[in-house]
Amino acid sequence: TRNVGGAVASVNKNRCIMCLTCLRTCPFGVPKEDKKEGVIFVDPAACQGCGSCASACPRSAIEVAHHTNEQYLAMIEALFP
Repeated sequence: TRNVGGAVASVNKNRCIMCLTCLRTCPFGVPKEDKKEGVIFVDPAACQGCGSCASACPRSAIEVAHHTNEQYLAMIEALFP
């Protein structure tokens, strides 16, 4: 398991279109669909801060504190060339 500086993903509910890309992308299975509320929820205690969900989101609805999407893309490309 790799932690990235204690960073945690958060979902902007106004931008999220519920495409579920984050659910399919997260290697830790952290994002969950809250069907009752119609939103995606990221458990901060379980989030590893890897940024996979944020960099895959087509609406840029997910942010991870302290890093930009470009920084996460570079980290992911370095891990999985």
